[in-house]
Amino acid sequence: MVTAVLQHELLLGSRRFRVYVMRWLLAGWLVLQVLWLYVLFQSEFLGRQFVAGLRFWAPLTVQPSAPEVVGYWFAEIYVTQQILLLLGLIPALMAGAITDEKRKGTLQYLLLTEVGTTDLIVGKMLGRLLQVLLVLLAGLPLFALMAGFAGLAPRTLLFVALSLVLPTFGLSSLTMLASVWFRQTRDAVLALYVAGVLGALVVRQVGGPLLFLDPLYCLAPVWGSPVTHDLPEATRRLLGNMLAWGLLGGLALLTAILSLRPVYLREIQNLGRIAPRWRSGEREPIEDQPVFWRERFVEGLAPNATLRAIPQWLAIGLLAGLSTLSSLAILAFSLTGSLAELAQALLQLNVRQVADLMPEASTGFLVQGIVAMLLGSLIVGIRASGAITAEREKQTWEALLLSPLTAKSIVQQKMWGILGASYWYLVAYAAPALALSSLSGPLGFLYTLLWLGATVLAMYFIGAAGLWCSVRAPNSWRALLNTTLLGYLGGLAIYTVTSPFIFLLAGMLLLLLALIDWWVGTSLAELAYRNGTNFFRVFAISSAIALVVTFYLLARSFLYRTQRYIADRERVMHWYDEPYYSRPDYPEQRRRRRVI
Repeated sequence: MVTAVLQHELLLGSRRFRVYVMRWLLAGWLVLQVLWLYVLFQSEFLGRQFVAGLRFWAPLTVQPSAPEVVGYWFAEIYVTQQILLLLGLIPALMAGAITDEKRKGTLQYLLLTEVGTTDLIVGKMLGRLLQVLLVLLAGLPLFALMAGFAGLAPRTLLFVALSLVLPTFGLSSLTMLASVWFRQTRDAVLALYVAGVLGALVVRQVGGPLLFLDPLYCLAPVWGSPVTHDLPEATRRLLGNMLAWGLLGGLALLTAILSLRPVYLREIQNLGRIAPRWRSGEREPIEDQPVFWRERFVEGLAPNATLRAIPQWLAIGLLAGLSTLSSLAILAFSLTGSLAELAQALLQLNVRQVADLMPEASTGFLVQGIVAMLLGSLIVGIRASGAITAEREKQTWEALLLSPLTAKSIVQQKMWGILGASYWYLVAYAAPALALSSLSGPLGFLYTLLWLGATVLAMYFIGAAGLWCSVRAPNSWRALLNTTLLGYLGGLAIYTVTSPFIFLLAGMLLLLLALIDWWVGTSLAELAYRNGTNFFRVFAISSAIALVVTFYLLARSFLYRTQRYIADRERVMHWYDEPYYSRPDYPEQRRRRRVI
């Protein structure tokens, strides 16, 4: 029965266009890397020739072999990239093996057939794993060619292949276990990525026997010139690598096989413990906005039930403590004088002296504000990307569409419900950050305040983009991926395009400060510019202002498009007070209208 499941997975995988796109993208990326490494090699050689030419008594250097040097550079980068691709692609392409069946409601029928849980898990794992290998094999011919140019020994290539076999099996088994334990693909992928990052940090920091989990550690004795190879040490490390990943993968695969039926039965029966009253608290009563109430007080800001089990008061307290520790660390590391001088300046309310004692504190609070903006928007984006796809997976979206709520009301209530769940977390971060940043001077306080506003608007923007992606994506994982790419890569592209306008805004701020100086008699413009050294601070303030405006306008556009998509494509019944959008604005509807 493993063969039947494997054939079915391969058939479905052949219909997915994304595997072919990933292969072409990976091949193109590797070719660009080779060209870039060749450009670096030529630029470095020309630099050496130029220096040698300036020293007329020194002979010109002989150009080394370009294929050998570039091939060696590429081989080192390729092995590291293969490991990163395994960590990235295996969860992304394999985590939906079981969760997709849960979402479609077909897993219960599969478990009623003659297919056992072992056949089901192993067949799906092999089928998905072959799709991952199809993507990774796209760069293998180029690696073999460049490794030959670099003069790498055949045993090095053999150790590279062997050191990646068992980690691939271990990662695949862990991914199947996550797919069994979680209901949604998005939750399984995020849990695997978080566990992978934490695991890599633990391996690097602890070391010892845990280093056998690192393939690069196993390849170190056989990398480079064959003269320096240490085959006994490399063999010992390879056997340790295979033993560690084999045990980890075997335990994960066995756990996934044994827990598939109990976990799924618990999910479909919705069995769970009722949280104690001291931990859960009491919910607010339902008012006239039921969708808003559900998103804010029932679903909250956590994307899954495991995180929702954490009490809100505990999470808020931890966030407030983390914000306090981070702000105190910024003040402590930027202090150039003594604590007695700082205390005396604070008691005398001497703001200038406090700023002089901590000259780099403002930069620290700027970085903290940017990090808070990225993390806050990411959490809201994860939550908003599953706001509508989760309704479809729970089969409650059709019932919500049949209610008297308009499309605009549904979207607005979901948006403000998600943002409303984040208010107390924003307060927990902002209160200590604003209070402690004021001790570093007016610039640190201004940075914290402006980037707090940018954080609020970034959460609004990412939330709107998440709703737009959620209404168009087939599942929560695809919606989250689209939200991340649209929100962060799109935001970076917009920031790059609008950089000239930000420079113009910074110049206008300097002009405004100059006018204030002329009117009042101060020297704010000179202090802000100071021969161009402080212009970065003015540019950071201008960036925060520009991002606030941009995020607001884009969020309004995404919300409007989401409402229009629901009203035109998914709504069956339109109520009398619901705005009617023009249907022929969509391409297929225009074609249908011409045919009619």
